[in-house]
Amino acid sequence: MLFAATEEQRLIEDSLERVMSDQWDRCQSGKVTSTELVELPVWKSLKELGLISAWLPEDAGGAGSGVRALLALARVIGRHLLPAPYLSSAVLCSAILSRLPDAEIRELLEKVAAGDARLALAIYEAGQRYDFHEPKTVAQHNDGGITLSGCKTWVLEAAQADMLIVSAKGPCGTSLYLVPTDTSGVTLQEYAAVDGTPMASVVLDNVAISSEGQIADATQSDAVLDYGITMVAFAISSEVLGACEAVHEQTLDYMRIREQFGRPIAKFQALQFRMADLHVEIEMLRSLVLGAMNKLEEGKGSQAGADVAAAAAMAARVGDLVGREAIQMHGAIGMTESLGIGRYLMRINTICRLFGDQPHFQSRYLELTEGVLK
Repeated sequence: MLFAATEEQRLIEDSLERVMSDQWDRCQSGKVTSTELVELPVWKSLKELGLISAWLPEDAGGAGSGVRALLALARVIGRHLLPAPYLSSAVLCSAILSRLPDAEIRELLEKVAAGDARLALAIYEAGQRYDFHEPKTVAQHNDGGITLSGCKTWVLEAAQADMLIVSAKGPCGTSLYLVPTDTSGVTLQEYAAVDGTPMASVVLDNVAISSEGQIADATQSDAVLDYGITMVAFAISSEVLGACEAVHEQTLDYMRIREQFGRPIAKFQALQFRMADLHVEIEMLRSLVLGAMNKLEEGKGSQAGADVAAAAAMAARVGDLVGREAIQMHGAIGMTESLGIGRYLMRINTICRLFGDQPHFQSRYLELTEGVLK
């Protein structure tokens, strides 16, 4: 396994860090929404340099840099607490489209990679938690068209998207459909997650689309959705890793200057032990993320999915622990909006529940591991 960064990965990370340092102040987080961010120079620079879509294959509009580029992107975004709208369109939906061979889909994916189109995935429904395999949304196929009816919940960045990828029960099983958000019968009920991430429920009331709107049939949908969830879970784990690194460093810096009883609190042995424990936890998370990256690069299928699930479960636990410990060690100032340390915790706890929480990914890991062992 290759755990050291490649030269290409270092170049991508250096470019990302330079853009962030020059054009972004993490104190802006909480004051700037993801909708407003796309109009700022930092996001435009990331798009112009091709860093957001660099992980995608070249024939899909990316640079062909693979999962190492995705790790670098998500990790730097996590470190700088950038409210970037990249998980839904640039990772999740792009991963799904990249597994579909149709030429028109490739054209759409190139537009997404260039930032000229944005997509959102609508697969979750009330009462089903993270199980998307048996949707209640119905797709009725008729002469020359398709009619969709149902309700989707917890749709990330739906209001900012040009199109939705919707799962629905068709005549032959669960299929995926491409639905423009301005189609008659589509209603978005917008709300924000605790960190401000834009979410929405989507109501489909006899939404009529053409037969070409079906982009994946029952033989394809489960596989492409599993791949998409795997890639976005990897991106989330990488972002949490970057956030944990930044929080740990910021807390250490504070402990070196904060004095009590005439000396810096960094010299207190009990606090040193606690920070050492956090360092060990972060290193364990780093190892799982890098291990998952290697399996994804090798195309190991179920093994890669299992490793990503393990990393996602660890990210949820470690991210929450590091965020809470950092707030506690900062004392009262840790609770203030001006310091901003708590925003890392809100971001971590939000993204670690978008596509599966810790128990879900633990179960997913056991399920996939059992399949590999058989």
